[in-house]
Amino acid sequence: MKKFVSLTFTLTLLFSTQAFSYNNSLAPQPDVFVKKKTFNVGDIAQGGIIFFVNKTGDHGLVAAQNDQFENQNFQDCLDGINDPKNHDELGQQFLDWRLPNLWEAYKMYMNLYMINVGNFSAAPYWTTKTTVGFDKVHIMNFEKGMDLTSYKSETFRARAVRSF
Repeated sequence: MKKFVSLTFTLTLLFSTQAFSYNNSLAPQPDVFVKKKTFNVGDIAQGGIIFFVNKTGDHGLVAAQNDQFENQNFQDCLDGINDPKNHDELGQQFLDWRLPNLWEAYKMYMNLYMINVGNFSAAPYWTTKTTVGFDKVHIMNFEKGMDLTSYKSETFRARAVRSF
């Protein structure tokens, strides 16, 4: 019985010491079990339309709700894609917009365009995937669902994306 009481007292003391050293005060601590906000493809959030989420639904990619450019060359799109005046009110709340890479453009095509979400055109869109030579870049043709290469001086559409 004496060993049991001693063991109980030691464990209680050990755990209460750890609790105080961890909290460092008796002040209320934030709830560590607060549920994170999760998102689904197609949700309007984070400045646009969610088109990809991770397995837990708390991080992903969002596309602007409308095209930022309709007939502009690559450099003009690259320079102006993050300008707030090229975004709607929801998109203006964020300053980390960029052109999509080829994989992201393909995900927009599959997850939004194919189900008629996001007001996408069937026309080609710029991506940031470069190809052999400094003057060519990949475009994503939304009409055919395939990528092609084009000169940066040609004009196509641009849709901004951002990570969250």
